[in-house]
Amino acid sequence: MEFADSFVYLGSTVTNNGDLKPEIKRRRALLSSVMQALRKPLWRQQSISRTTKMRIYNTAVLSVLLYGAETWQLT
Repeated sequence: MEFADSFVYLGSTVTNNGDLKPEIKRRRALLSSVMQALRKPLWRQQSISRTTKMRIYNTAVLSVLLYGAETWQLT
């Protein structure tokens, strides 16, 4: 049997010491990629209202960042 320092389980990074820094770093990287992917088709479109952009941000973008946050340890 081989031991791992960290691994991804159900979409969240689990470390052997319970540190959340790798998970938060990974979530921020995912958030950045989602924001970049939506840059041209959504954020730069002036024909889309700010309200619609905020709804998409709240549903699609924040969910990527906060997925699994309810299980994070508070320190």
